[in-house]
Amino acid sequence: MSICISQIAATLRSDHIVCRRLPRPRLCIGPDGSVPLHAGNSAVVAKVTLGDDPKPWAMKCYTRRKERLSEIYGRAFFAGELFVYDISGRGEWVDVVIREWIDGVTLDEALREAVAACSRPRLAALSRSFDSMAARLLRSERAHGDLKPENIVLAPEGMTLVDWDAAWLPAIGESRAVETGTPDWQHPARTAALYDKSLDDYPVALVSSMLASLAADCRALAPRLDAGGRLFSPAAAVAGRDPVLDLAEDILARAADAVHYRIARLLHSPMPQLPLLAELLAYALREPEDDPCFDGAELARSRTTSHWGYVRGGEWITPPLYDMGFEPSDGVALVEIGRCRHFIDAGMRSVVECSSFDSVKPMRSGCAAAVRDGERYTIYLDGGIERTF
Repeated sequence: MSICISQIAATLRSDHIVCRRLPRPRLCIGPDGSVPLHAGNSAVVAKVTLGDDPKPWAMKCYTRRKERLSEIYGRAFFAGELFVYDISGRGEWVDVVIREWIDGVTLDEALREAVAACSRPRLAALSRSFDSMAARLLRSERAHGDLKPENIVLAPEGMTLVDWDAAWLPAIGESRAVETGTPDWQHPARTAALYDKSLDDYPVALVSSMLASLAADCRALAPRLDAGGRLFSPAAAVAGRDPVLDLAEDILARAADAVHYRIARLLHSPMPQLPLLAELLAYALREPEDDPCFDGAELARSRTTSHWGYVRGGEWITPPLYDMGFEPSDGVALVEIGRCRHFIDAGMRSVVECSSFDSVKPMRSGCAAAVRDGERYTIYLDGGIERTF
């Protein structure tokens, strides 16, 4: 096949569209007269109607044959369906995938707008919506294979993944990947030999950490976004040499966002598989109690991760996410995460942030003793700080 992107686009814009099985496609024209055509490296996606049906569809037309499209898309795949003309007036039949059209902007576009406005509520909403979509994906039987903000659409019902050309399905079984995803959003050790359910682990952690840290401190991190809308470098992160990731981890720790701090720490993994990720996302999506309390709770350490949390009746009421913790007192618990200290409630919310002190003791009768640069202070439960003479 020697068809190029421009030839497919010209064919779709013409009055001579020839298909083998599909009712005649017609391009949908936008209110401003624009024609929604999206060109990639090897395909063009057009918004079309088919025959007399007014329902819009996404019609993806390929410049070359690609393996496994039939297994991935099933009845939505039409081999050799559209005739595309070349400059000589002849042409070739190209493969087509027909999927339901999803209205909405991509996460890439929405993120740029939210960052430009430095809107913390909007960034926080994007972060939670992404985590929800990612948790569903990790629980499903398939893997996307090329997860990145450009392939995520903000639909009315939530975020939705598009472009499944690199997907893994159980039916495909043991094999090598035909595509290995976009390098900027993949673990540097990912190769064609890695082709299983874990494909999305690293890019999910990458996007989740990026959105959460931007929501925590957009002003500090927005200038660090590169031209591709990326905050971290996977290669540098794995090598332990990404200063932006270091900054983001500090921001998340200072914001007492222990879950996303742990997800960000996963980006240092030498392996693309992140077996703890699904559990961390479940923690991130837990609905906080109206009045979380430590009544009857005890400090405990996870046998899996060696991190500390709080249990009551044999169940974690505060997940094991902290580097260090103390027994609860006065309704709060003193914990350490990264280089930060907080008094938290049982819902992991910071009641008092006290990272500037060299040492801090647990609360007793509404106050805690602290030391900074050799001087003694008293920290009160309402956040007040008083130097002790």
